[in-house]
Amino acid sequence: MNQWPYAALLPLLFAHTASAFNSQDVVNFSVSGNIIQPLCTVSVPPRVDLGVYSRQALSVAGANSANIPLTLSLSGCSRGLTQAVVTFSGTPYDDGLWGTAIYANQLEEGAKGLGLQLYNDDGNVLVNLANGASYRFPVDAQTASGSLNLIARMYSPEGKTTAGDFQTAITLNFSYN
Repeated sequence: MNQWPYAALLPLLFAHTASAFNSQDVVNFSVSGNIIQPLCTVSVPPRVDLGVYSRQALSVAGANSANIPLTLSLSGCSRGLTQAVVTFSGTPYDDGLWGTAIYANQLEEGAKGLGLQLYNDDGNVLVNLANGASYRFPVDAQTASGSLNLIARMYSPEGKTTAGDFQTAITLNFSYN
């Protein structure tokens, strides 16, 4: 059987399609996309209990309570994320120099002369995560998750601690790369 007649018809079919538009025709087409804000689901402990201490134990300048570990966890992160940046903000300690290092006790009738120190505990050089500080940590692109281990503790900058309750709130603002 001779296949040449069929082979001769194929160029004619494609030639017709190729010549459907000439140099004067206008062809419109639509292009769309979607830019999303990368995000993760953030989990933090709802409350961190720093413990109970005698006033005398924190009445020496530079005294601190025990280190209390806590973890900030990220899950369900947008595809392709490799790092997160968390910025910490809260009420700074009200004594000049210490205002950039520790958070204030927000209870008006609470303990005086005492603040909260917050540090990274991820094996890197310790960074004081006081008001306005930012810290970068990895997000695993394969598992779409990440975590940052922290240390929280009460700190007496001048050793003038009074008895009372301690409470402060810290806002975490996350951005992702």
